[in-house]
Amino acid sequence: MESKNLDKAIEIYSKLISGEEICKKHPDNGPLYDEFYGNAEVYDIVMNMMKKMNLSLYEYDDSLYITAGEGNRVFGYTNDDNVSYDPLKTLGAITLSGGDVLDPSGKSI
Repeated sequence: MESKNLDKAIEIYSKLISGEEICKKHPDNGPLYDEFYGNAEVYDIVMNMMKKMNLSLYEYDDSLYITAGEGNRVFGYTNDDNVSYDPLKTLGAITLSGGDVLDPSGKSI
């Protein structure tokens, strides 16, 4: 394994995990897209990293995206987490479109 290929693979991973776009047409990240598909070693390293971290990589419209894998508690939420999420408890007070403000119990303040 060449050090430069490992560096490119880590650069691709770090951009994806931080939410940056890796797109063939992107002026800054376009070369990374080309490196990912044009260099088998870089591709294999990135895919192995994704597998080990339980992440899924997707391509759409010449762009790369990652999502949390099934059951990934670090980068994702379970269905139970989503069902039990209560924005009023989390956010405290919430302002409605009419200007009314609700406290965490749902009462107008």
